[in-house]
Amino acid sequence: MKEYRISAEEAKQRLIIGNQKYIVSNELTSNVSPDTLLKFSQSGQQPYAIIITCSDSRVVPELI
Repeated sequence: MKEYRISAEEAKQRLIIGNQKYIVSNELTSNVSPDTLLKFSQSGQQPYAIIITCSDSRVVPELI
């Protein structure tokens, strides 16, 4: 699997753009079919960012 790196600033910009697309979206266009899930389970994924947060406001992400 080829490693692909991007800068922190590029990752941040991608996340901002993706969030803007999500906010204005009217419909779900993701493919989460069994075939797609199987493909990812066999070939893996290469995320450029991982968001860690908690829905419980009493716990800050740094402690998780």
